[in-house]
Amino acid sequence: MNSDIQQVFEKIQSFTREAKHNLILHDQLFDSGPEVIKLISKKGGNVFSTFQKLVIDNLILYFSKLIDAPKMGSNDNLSLLKLAEMIEIDDVDLFNKIKSKMDNIISKARKFKQQRHKRVAHSDEAYHFNREDGDSLGFSFDDIDKTLNLIGIFLNEIELHYHNSETAYEHLRITVGNDANALLTRLRKAERYDKLIQKIRSDMTPEEEGNHIMEEPDALQLIAPAINRSQKKEEAR
Repeated sequence: MNSDIQQVFEKIQSFTREAKHNLILHDQLFDSGPEVIKLISKKGGNVFSTFQKLVIDNLILYFSKLIDAPKMGSNDNLSLLKLAEMIEIDDVDLFNKIKSKMDNIISKARKFKQQRHKRVAHSDEAYHFNREDGDSLGFSFDDIDKTLNLIGIFLNEIELHYHNSETAYEHLRITVGNDANALLTRLRKAERYDKLIQKIRSDMTPEEEGNHIMEEPDALQLIAPAINRSQKKEEAR
């Protein structure tokens, strides 16, 4: 693999890893059941819906750019067609092996390109999708999974030919503690914290509650009198 092909290949490979990374984060948040949807809606619904919109828009752009023409004016595009064009010059046998795979990807990715102007250039639709919302999106999350898988197979054909190695795109993972599951753990703890504060306040006498009025309750200040009250009850017994 010459340096020019290597540069384009690595860029497309990086874009593909990023798309897979974003999809993993999305699914951890939005494809983990109704309990999680309820939690994130309660603890920052606007933030999470914006994140979801950005992930979907970025996936649309990713697939759209991958099937761009090799050139736009005098500028080269970082697309599969550009990569294939360079490979055809360097190794026509490899080009013949990958051409049908590339054509299949282009066919699958056209629906994303059709949505590019509708949802990215004209952001005029409500967003809150799950994996069953294919009709409203213009494509399904199954389409995303299958197209990403095809791109991984295509890239591995090239990598195997030049470097005798492959990348396990379907098994890419995010480090535990740095993924959306770690955030969900924090949100669940925050939810338990809020319930604890509500419980403590509901058990307070009016005088105790008046001594602890605050905009953002300090758990330690609120818990202390509750503990003291419990100790007094035990001593009275």
